[in-house]
Amino acid sequence: PACFASLVGDDNNGRWLIAPAGEVRSAQRRYRDDTLVLETIYETAEGRAAVVDFMPHDGEGDETRLVRIVRGLSGEVEMRAEIVLRFDYGSLVPWVRHMDDGLRADAGPDALTIRTPVQFKGEHFRSEATFSIAEGQITPFVLTAFRSHLPEPDPIDPTWALDATVSWWRDWAAKCTYEGPWRDAVVRSLI
Repeated sequence: PACFASLVGDDNNGRWLIAPAGEVRSAQRRYRDDTLVLETIYETAEGRAAVVDFMPHDGEGDETRLVRIVRGLSGEVEMRAEIVLRFDYGSLVPWVRHMDDGLRADAGPDALTIRTPVQFKGEHFRSEATFSIAEGQITPFVLTAFRSHLPEPDPIDPTWALDATVSWWRDWAAKCTYEGPWRDAVVRSLI
């Protein structure tokens, strides 16, 4: 079940925000060519940072993963992350435990971990953090959802997962045989 259901409710139904802490001059979103990898580029007075979002495609295990990688493009940008976890489509507040490498949330049969080097602070039923990202740096966040009665799945390498996911989507998109003037639009609609 959904744990970030603010699209059908409000922020109290669950959301996961990663964005600059200060004023944003511009934000641009695009999918990387022939993939379902979303890249959002933020520009601030201090610099530029990208947030890359994707679901790894490995075809193994019962867990579901969402990876978010923050990359510093120029300067140094102060970022903030806010996680409001609500299980069962926004109706259940899970028990959240903060760990050295992220956090874990449990509610009945559902559990998830978010592994990251960023340290969160819990307050008002939400977890918040700020961190800086400088040019050339990356800060990963890996959410893994799984059944709470099963062992926690092994962590993954987010950079490897990004490369593997981009390759998988591009291999899949290359199977499209249409070569007309609207090929990009056709491939995007298939994806």
